Amino acid sequence: MKTAIFIAAGAFVFCLFAASFYLHRYALVRYSRRDWNYDPATDEREMTPSGNSPLRIAALEGNIWWNKQPLERLEVQSRDGLRLVGHLLRAKTPSDRLAFVIHGHRCVSGEMGFIARMYYEHGYNVFMPDQRAHGKSAGRYIGMGYLEKGDMIRWLDRVIPLFPPGLKVVLHGISMGAATVMMTVGEPGLPGNVRCAVEDCGYTDAYGSFLFHMQLDMKAVPFKKLIISTASLINRLTGGYGFKQASAVEPLRRSRTPMLFIHGTHDLVVPFEMMRELYDACAAPKKMFIVENAAHGVCYFENRELYEKTVLDFAEDYMRD
Repeated sequence: MKTAIFIAAGAFVFCLFAASFYLHRYALVRYSRRDWNYDPATDEREMTPSGNSPLRIAALEGNIWWNKQPLERLEVQSRDGLRLVGHLLRAKTPSDRLAFVIHGHRCVSGEMGFIARMYYEHGYNVFMPDQRAHGKSAGRYIGMGYLEKGDMIRWLDRVIPLFPPGLKVVLHGISMGAATVMMTVGEPGLPGNVRCAVEDCGYTDAYGSFLFHMQLDMKAVPFKKLIISTASLINRLTGGYGFKQASAVEPLRRSRTPMLFIHGTHDLVVPFEMMRELYDACAAPKKMFIVENAAHGVCYFENRELYEKTVLDFAEDYMRD
């Protein structure tokens, strides 16, 4: 009898850790060094992730446009010694405005070219980095915004001095990039040049995001919270943070940076309900833009004209001297 109990307990522990290690590797470990930024010199379009969704098609088109521009490659070292890479596109005519655009989970900077183009065509300089463990930047573990918020401060300190005094910055992120933006605005070292920020379909915290995914896509899997908590422990030992630490809620409570919250009502990656919690937590001036019927990351494509007008009008309110 005792032997059977020990065998059952051992099997349970084995399955628990196997599932937790799988979740950790699937969500947080860089599984490829491949750089998916489209290279116009080689026309290697297959380097962009495949798919026919509006987001994937736009990601390819944006990638092509971005990498055909006269980009300046910049590098900075993270607080933990990683080499991070980003690219700057200067405005057609000198401008005191900079859009700092951040990509999402398992994406690369070039795939945000459709957002970069929006700002560029309205007179902004644009800077887009590859987040750690993505694209050309180094790193093994994805920080879900918690590690990247420090990288953002390093980037801001690197890029702002490239312009004359008085530069005004808008931060704009989608998905994990939005979470990075929200966590960044709560940092004590945030430069005063950052006038406002835009978060598009960002999550409250990594724990809640992973739980939502498992409840939606892995309904038959038992002990979901235990698996996520164990994966979080694994990540504390490897990546240096727990999933609940990767939260945008507390940073928003500390923030004084005006924030535009954008979310689609049919988001099956980050639940729409998370936006309300984030909006309520934000202590700074704020505005909400709800896009009916939009799935994750595609609010721009559901109503491009209204999206651009809403974002640019919001930024304009804080770009004036």
